[in-house]
Amino acid sequence: MGSQHGDGVGAGRLRPAPSRVPGGTARGPGSLHSSGRSRPSALSAVQPVHGIVHERDGPTVRASPCRRRRCAPRRDSGRGRACHGAILPGPVPSLTPPGRRARSVSLVMLGLTIATMLGVPASTAFGQVVGWRSAYVIVVVVAALSTIAIWRLVPEPEGAGVTGSIRGELRALRRAQVWFALGIGSIGFGGMFAVYSYIGEIVPGVMGLGERAVPVALFVFGVGMTIGNVLAGRAADRSLYGTIFAGLIGMTVSLAVFALVAENAIAGMILLLALAITSQLMGPSLQLFLLDASPDAPSLAAALHHSALNIGNSLGAALGAAVLAAGWGLLAPAWTGVALAIAGLGIAGWSFAVHRRQQTRTAAEAPTTTDGVPAVC
Repeated sequence: MGSQHGDGVGAGRLRPAPSRVPGGTARGPGSLHSSGRSRPSALSAVQPVHGIVHERDGPTVRASPCRRRRCAPRRDSGRGRACHGAILPGPVPSLTPPGRRARSVSLVMLGLTIATMLGVPASTAFGQVVGWRSAYVIVVVVAALSTIAIWRLVPEPEGAGVTGSIRGELRALRRAQVWFALGIGSIGFGGMFAVYSYIGEIVPGVMGLGERAVPVALFVFGVGMTIGNVLAGRAADRSLYGTIFAGLIGMTVSLAVFALVAENAIAGMILLLALAITSQLMGPSLQLFLLDASPDAPSLAAALHHSALNIGNSLGAALGAAVLAAGWGLLAPAWTGVALAIAGLGIAGWSFAVHRRQQTRTAAEAPTTTDGVPAVC
């Protein structure tokens, strides 16, 4: 799965055929100098096109019979993907009115979930039928079209071109909540990747379906991601922590039940859908969490979100590979995912406890009148 979530290591692999986070301040709505209109939807319109490029690229490159040919394109495409994913969500909150910030972030992230729904299954099936080389023609064309669309459609936010110093951005790393968000994304999100990375093996090996059912499973997963992303935008605007907790608890339950019933193909598909929905509750939530925790370093916040999800991608896939190599069976990655989701839930609980302590301390230090009523400054 990509990403919003990294590069989707192994998934659908082609075989030879107002501020709610402490440490930040509320970010008000911005205006656009260039057009005078708030158009975060322009980003969401472009993102599916750009995302499909990267989602199609992964399985296609993995199908290459040459190790050097696999590694070099993955490295080079990863650089472009990292730059794109790191900067895209940054301007969204400044283009959005209060109370709809998470919803706007989720609209932009829809591109990546749609890419997972369409790009990964399509590239898997396409490579099985036609061959991996021909997919590069599509990658080049779609990348060119998306670049032109971004240039023409995405507006310049207010203050574009005026940035702080690198030292100023890095000062955000002194805030505990930034590191909590990184921990939640890197560890908690890794639970989903522990299973997603090996769908290509689990579908035929556990569910008893043929390899041609792998694109179907990936499509189901992509549908769940899209649903979860839309739900996350609405829920996070109401309760940021509540949405993160719901996502982590939902992932834990979905992974545990999947490990118990995956041998039934229908139940397994339903649980993959549930896992995809619950995992995406954290995508827009964590992005907004980081933006609120470091309002003076939006570029760094967006980059850290992307980095955290890529670490979760790598961690989940690596631990899943470790338990498979140990001979614990194809469902062992699901139990590994349970452990990672629980660990992420613990980090989220720690973050919330620190947040509440800071709220209590701030309320106690607020100036009051002689009647004990907070003074209005």
